[in-house]
Amino acid sequence: MHATITPINPDKPAQSVIKHRTITLTNRAPIRIDEAKWPVIAEGSCGSSYYGDAPWGWEMSIRVRAQEHDSKYLITGGRYLIHAKYSTYDEQKEQDDDLNQTVRVGRLLAGNQAATDLWKHIFEVGEELRSRIGNEHMRRHVTYAVDACFAKLPAHEGW
Repeated sequence: MHATITPINPDKPAQSVIKHRTITLTNRAPIRIDEAKWPVIAEGSCGSSYYGDAPWGWEMSIRVRAQEHDSKYLITGGRYLIHAKYSTYDEQKEQDDDLNQTVRVGRLLAGNQAATDLWKHIFEVGEELRSRIGNEHMRRHVTYAVDACFAKLPAHEGW
């Protein structure tokens, strides 16, 4: 068996792969982002983890992303994105059952909105998620994900 070996060319820079993600926003068209330019600054999640190949499970997450910008001030800086997802499945149930559901919600905020009301918007995105979850028992888990997200936000300094 023969193989062709291609030497690495140090004069040619390695090409980076741009990873795009489509984010669903609540009651408006989704947006497509370059993940490297929209890093996650806080995230909260919860869910089930079953061993083996269990035919059921669920997960819930809420993330806050900040668009890269040159300004050191939040109010004049880039935009913020808050998005949340709930997904549950049970392969033994009907597809239209509350045990088989995926919900996505989100908001795109200007820098000035995030500067004054980021916390309010995180809470409201959580409530938008909760209102769309069909399984009443699972709705309480939104609070756990939102609380975990709040805990991972950058801390206030100089208070």
